[in-house]
Amino acid sequence: MMKILVLGCLLLTINSYSQTSEEIKFLEQAEAAMNDDVYTDFLDEVIKFRLSEDSLYEIYYTNSFTEKINSVENSRETCSLSDFEFEKWAEQNLNKTKFSSVKEAVDLFINLKKYTRLNESKNNEINLKLQDYKEKYGLLLHNEFTNGLARAEMNAYNKLFQSTNNLTSI
Repeated sequence: MMKILVLGCLLLTINSYSQTSEEIKFLEQAEAAMNDDVYTDFLDEVIKFRLSEDSLYEIYYTNSFTEKINSVENSRETCSLSDFEFEKWAEQNLNKTKFSSVKEAVDLFINLKKYTRLNESKNNEINLKLQDYKEKYGLLLHNEFTNGLARAEMNAYNKLFQSTNNLTSI
């Protein structure tokens, strides 16, 4: 099923281009990619992982934490803290954030770290392989896949978090 989705996206991309030498090169790269079973199996694996609940929860907690802490800079600064250090930071800086309490801040921080740690090695592995395939099959094909994946992630994210009741099961 995933192969069909990936191949469909590639074919739509191919049909939207006219036949210049650069586009012919793209068509050749796309054809080679579609015929590479290892690559298409890998793309299936990437899609399944990035649309998994664990991956979507990581996105949720990253977005929520960054929004409530009030800046990406504060987020980067605090993410390297231990749970205890973060609690002290939250006590001292609660009024500079959108957290309603230190407990809310700590709970969100713990969940963010949990899902980041849980997905870290798989994300690193995927990113390394995607880089290799980007070099092999070209930037345009890579961008088409990653743009389609981002749209699919957003759809899955919105579906999963359309109700805040989903967070009570974590």
